[in-house]
Amino acid sequence: MARILLGWELGAGLGHVTRLMAIARALHARGHRPFLALRNLVEPWPVYRAENFPVLQAPRWESRSESRKPFHAASIADIIAMNGFLDPTDLMPMVQAWDRLIDAVRPAAIVADYSPTLCLAAHGAHPLVIIGDGFTAPPDDLPRFPILRPTSNPVAAEARLLEVIRVVQKRRRRPMLDALPQIFAARGRFVCTLPEIDPYRAYRTKPALGAFQPLPPPVAPTAGRGFFAYLGVDARFIRTAVAGLASAPGPGRFYIRRAPRGLKHYLGERGHVVHETPVPLADALRETPMIVHHGGIGTTETALALGRPQIIMPRHLEQQLTAAALEELGVAIVLRGGITEAQVSEAVSRLSDGGHFAERARAFALELAAREQPDNIAHIADACAEIATQGAVLH
Repeated sequence: MARILLGWELGAGLGHVTRLMAIARALHARGHRPFLALRNLVEPWPVYRAENFPVLQAPRWESRSESRKPFHAASIADIIAMNGFLDPTDLMPMVQAWDRLIDAVRPAAIVADYSPTLCLAAHGAHPLVIIGDGFTAPPDDLPRFPILRPTSNPVAAEARLLEVIRVVQKRRRRPMLDALPQIFAARGRFVCTLPEIDPYRAYRTKPALGAFQPLPPPVAPTAGRGFFAYLGVDARFIRTAVAGLASAPGPGRFYIRRAPRGLKHYLGERGHVVHETPVPLADALRETPMIVHHGGIGTTETALALGRPQIIMPRHLEQQLTAAALEELGVAIVLRGGITEAQVSEAVSRLSDGGHFAERARAFALELAAREQPDNIAHIADACAEIATQGAVLH
């Protein structure tokens, strides 16, 4: 029995924990003992509460900046910069916190999901497997991270971030990095997303592997009206979005993470259904012709597989890149910037009429259904087990 640490450091929502829990279960079935270190222990609790795996609080960066100005990352380097990599006195305690957690768990292998500081802590010292959904697992063989939003100015030069890392590595007596993308170097790498929505598809030597878990088959077209909305209450525009949806045609079904009682009451008074816990998308969309969400990868891929058009209200760079890819596919309406109630209601009306978006969504779902779907969970668990027991280098 090998101990394996599974860590999640950045990002929100339930997707990261859902992935790690699936891998943890597969590892446990193979006779290993998974430990989970999670960024957020409370919100994903419904995902892991039924399991008996040790769950720990992951080291978490708390910014000292009091600025409330919106942050518009140009690349993943900016996100790394804003999470403790701008100064050695910030980065050192974060890396040491991971070091001590690793020392306490004593894992034979580490699985990292969107965890650059954990990756740095493991670099050159512990066998590492990286999993991600495209954006969160960029190529590690590039001289620098690609600029994915040219309209934004970089937070800091990559040379500066690399120098900060080198200072920390020297103090820790650990191997140096020659380029910033090497922070994501690992023995095993599993980029689990549909190649069409991978923001690094033009930079990879190997395409993404496909969805993390097998996707559901397409559902039959429906002539009914209505929508399913999966949103986060922490979105800056959430009240405008909810007001627009509340006045849109057809009955709505909502799952809003951490929705306050007043918001639930507001929707209930207008005849909409508010779910208290996450709803399986296949069930929600079987009788509902569309989905409204922020552009999370898991939700996006499931909606694509089911053949339902989407309304996307992205909040950050990764979701904006996913939304742009969906626009290219012709399966989504994207609402950007300062959205209004009228724009939201109009988008629902456009998709309610079927037409191009519904046709394109149905066609793409049928194409996906014809593809071979790899068992990525089994592949990842097998790789982790091999690394943990033999230390084999994987490709």
